[in-house]
Amino acid sequence: MKRKQTSIDLSLKLKIIEEVEKGVKSNTNIAKDFVIPKSTLSTILSNKEKLFQAIAAGSVTPTQKTKRIRLAKHENLESQLLTWLNSVRSANLPVSGPIIQEKGEKIAEDLDIEGIKGEKCHGGTRSKQRLTAVSICNSDGSEKLRLWIIGKWANPCCFKGIDRSKLPCEYSNQRNAWIDEAAFRQWLIKFDSRMRVQNRSVLLTLDNCSAHKISSL
Repeated sequence: MKRKQTSIDLSLKLKIIEEVEKGVKSNTNIAKDFVIPKSTLSTILSNKEKLFQAIAAGSVTPTQKTKRIRLAKHENLESQLLTWLNSVRSANLPVSGPIIQEKGEKIAEDLDIEGIKGEKCHGGTRSKQRLTAVSICNSDGSEKLRLWIIGKWANPCCFKGIDRSKLPCEYSNQRNAWIDEAAFRQWLIKFDSRMRVQNRSVLLTLDNCSAHKISSL
């Protein structure tokens, strides 16, 4: 008897991808948990980059029940979003549909692209557990600066009674827990001051994130 094919909505696909990227279970066990053929799991994983791009660009929404994925019409938006997504994923940071969608909307706003807006969240709230981690090191990794953590809150509850100067990282806050121009400018001024004190001239290599484009210091 031929198995009946069922459509998997995008929210379920995102859950499947997230489960795979945790690295706790094998793909075979994950396929069994979600009651899908292993071939279907392989197809979902092979199309995950297209899925992330489409969600962020507003072409589809995380709860949409569809098997077709339409890519963004705005190439510049898609290119910047893919660069950001690759940098986040290479740092092994968790990425969900709402986070990608929100980042896509922010890039669209910076590019003055109208009509890029995802659906509102109904019957619940988006997770507030979000951080950005920035690592800085020299080319061979022999010299590393303290990890820079960006959160949403200026005074998180977890910092209560803690001397921040003794933390093994630098902490700052931004309303979306992202790097924006203001946050990067402050970091860059501190970095420049440190290099001046050490009487060093260095070449700082950055990606093309919009926050890195500082007009003047």
